Amino acid sequence: MNVKPYLYLIGAVALLALTSCTNQAESNIGVRTVVAEQKSIATSIDIAGVFAPYNSEKINSKLSGIVNAVNADVGQFVNVGDTLVALDTKDLEAQLAQAKAAYDVTKDQAAVAKTNYSAAQVSETAAKNTLNATKSVVQDQITQAKINVEAAQKGLASATEQNTLQLQQASINLDNAQKSYDRIKILLAGGSATKVDLETAEKNLDVAKNQMNLAQTAADASLTAAQAKFDAASTSYQQATGSSANSQIVAAESGVASAKSKTDTAKTQYSASSSSALEQAQANINTLQTQLSNATMAAHISGVVVNRNINEGELAQPGSALLVVADVSKLKLNGTIPQQSIPYVAVGQAVDVYVDIFPDKPLKGTVESVGPISVSTGSYFPIQISVDNADKSLMPGLSAHATIGVKKDNTVLVPSSVIVENNGQAYVFVVENGVAVKKNVVMGLKNTDSTEILSGLTQGEQVAATNVNTLFDQMPVEVYK
Repeated sequence: MNVKPYLYLIGAVALLALTSCTNQAESNIGVRTVVAEQKSIATSIDIAGVFAPYNSEKINSKLSGIVNAVNADVGQFVNVGDTLVALDTKDLEAQLAQAKAAYDVTKDQAAVAKTNYSAAQVSETAAKNTLNATKSVVQDQITQAKINVEAAQKGLASATEQNTLQLQQASINLDNAQKSYDRIKILLAGGSATKVDLETAEKNLDVAKNQMNLAQTAADASLTAAQAKFDAASTSYQQATGSSANSQIVAAESGVASAKSKTDTAKTQYSASSSSALEQAQANINTLQTQLSNATMAAHISGVVVNRNINEGELAQPGSALLVVADVSKLKLNGTIPQQSIPYVAVGQAVDVYVDIFPDKPLKGTVESVGPISVSTGSYFPIQISVDNADKSLMPGLSAHATIGVKKDNTVLVPSSVIVENNGQAYVFVVENGVAVKKNVVMGLKNTDSTEILSGLTQGEQVAATNVNTLFDQMPVEVYK
């Protein structure tokens, strides 16, 4: 068996492996490292911007009108309450006079309507009283008529009863006289009575007959009288409860309804004239008075006139800015600060401000506000710094910058050059066992040399300081001493 080809093959494989190991060793990139240390850092926050007035006011017209006077010009200082612009008010004053006259007429009409309403109320009350009195009289008449009917009815019954008794008694007397006469007549025929006895009996019979006739006549008369009283009482009762009485009540009720209708009408007229009409008239006056007050425009702040857009005789339009007044007793510098600087800036904090054209004259400024909302995706926040300008030595529009000194102790620092920033992320490479490990970090304060690491790195870690832009995560490296 020929073993040479196999020996050559084994030797070639070994040589290839050796060559591969040699190339890998040569490909490990060399880096130097620095240690993340806990130190103090001092830096400054720089804010640049342009001075603006601390406050400004646009003098706007609320009316359309011809300008009578402009009492201020550009550069002139004005105080709070100074009249700056006045419009012509002759038409408004004439309209106000007419509105006041209309108000007086409406007020007089309201007074008349009130009088009419009061009179209508009195008439309605009188009509109600008449109705109540009519009902009372009718009721009294019905009651009395009823009493009279009952009395007449009792009288008729009593007369009937008495007449019956009297007729019965007369009838008994007549019957007895007749029987006595008949008996004596028989006795006279038998000789037991005398002719005188018969004559006496006949006279007694005649008397009984007369008494019977008289009793009948008296009974008829008495019954007729009692019946007449009953009929009269019945008629009176029917009249008291009949249509005549009802017509009186209906007439009185009609009077009440008519009076109430007049009262309602008078009330409506009074309400209209004393409320809506009078309020409308007063509203017209108020509107014109407001317009008159708006025809004079005064300053609400003290400051310098920085813009004038109107002259006497021109037409002012509603909403147009006629003048602009700026309060320059203080100026404000508007700028931004990075989010990592926010913990070191407080409202009221004193800062140094430099005007660019006067770099050797630092001014004392004060932080007025730090905006709660970022101006660029959470990276920068607005800040406003005020500077006293009571002597008017500074002008709005000058460029300036402010510097806020910041120092922080016992924080993790690395050289700024070891940090790689890419696509909004910051990271470093920590060397561990010959391998570069990529770690994202959050930066804090920084100066020209060092940067604070808020998170992602701990004290004592070895950070790659060279070739950082060629490294990648888990890349083998060789550390130079």
